[in-house]
Order: sequence, then C-alpha cells, then structure tokens
Amino acid sequence: MSYKETKWTNPGGHVVTIYVHEKFDLAHIGEGAIIGERVIIDKWTRIDKGAIIDKGARIGKWAIIGKGVLIGEGAIIGARARIGKWARINKGAIIDKGARIGKGVLIGEGAIIGARARIGEWASIGARAIIGEGVHIGEGVRIGEWAIIDKRAIIDKGARIGKGVLIGEWAIIGEGVRIGERVIIDLASIVSNDVCAKPLYTAPLP
Repeated sequence: MSYKETKWTNPGGHVVTIYVHEKFDLAHIGEGAIIGERVIIDKWTRIDKGAIIDKGARIGKWAIIGKGVLIGEGAIIGARARIGKWARINKGAIIDKGARIGKGVLIGEGAIIGARARIGEWASIGARAIIGEGVHIGEGVRIGEWAIIDKRAIIDKGARIGKGVLIGEWAIIGEGVRIGERVIIDLASIVSNDVCAKPLYTAPLP
C-alpha cells in the first residue's frame, strides 16, 4: 500500500500530520470531524461529521465511521467495517474487516472484534474481550472484561456475560440470560437460563 504524509487542519485551526492513501481524495471527512496526529486513513473511507479519531488510529479502506463516533488512540478499524453513530471504540481496540458496530456501542480498551461480527445497538464489550469471527451480539448486551466469545456464537439481546467467561463456537445465549464470571459454555450449547457459578456448562444441540 502507498501512503503519503500530509497536513490536516482540524476545526479551530489545529494542524496535524496524518498518513493517507495516495487516493485520499476518494475519502470523505465530514464537517467538524477531528483527526489526531499520525492517523492513517485508507482510500474510499467515510468519516461522518463530529467524529473524533485519536492519534495513531488506523482506518481501513471502505470503512464507514458514523456521526459523533470516538475512535481511541491506536485503535484499528478494518476494511469495510461500519461503526454506527455515537459508538466509542477505546484505545488499542481492533475492529476486523467487515464487522458491524451498532449505534451507541462501547468497545473497551484492547478488545478485539472479529471479521464480520455484528454488535447490536447500545451493547458494551469489556476491555480486552475477544469477539470471534461472525459472532452476533444483540442489542443492549453487556460483555465483561477478558471474556472470549468464539466464532459464530449468538448472544441474544439484553444478555449479561461476566468477566473472563468463555463461550464456545456456535453456542447460543438466550435473551436476557446472565452468565457469571469465569463460566465456560461448551461448543454449540443452548443456554436459556442464568448460569451463575458452574465451571463448565454443556447443553448441546439435539
């Protein structure tokens, strides 16, 4: 990839150095957006008005950053990812290619959101949590710090997932279910009731 160093003037006249694709003219940065030092912006990117991109962040090609979004220092937004308005992506978080982050979502520091994952509106993902490829997380879900949600799992709306929980591939967590800290949910389990303290929960598909 070919990037060039350029100067960007933020609202209020503050000038920063950023790195942009040689086809930066194909990107769109909305009114009032603020871009930090050493940010990297790829081609065909759209950054809507009022967004804030902190220093050292990287925005991939065809990514869409919604109105009023905050992208923290050093965060990485992959190609074709979409970040809904008013979402907050904290320092060092990684949003992989094609992921969809809903309106008002909070992504904690250092969290990783896998390729093509879907995070529903107003959900919250704790610091250093890992959300696997193709995972679907519903509206208003809360995921604790250090939790791992393996690929293609489904967490229905309103669920609460505790700190350090491991949820296996293809597992389904029902609407409003609460999973306690450090619980392990086995591969392809279906969980429709709260799980408070079991070290391993297995309820596979029939």
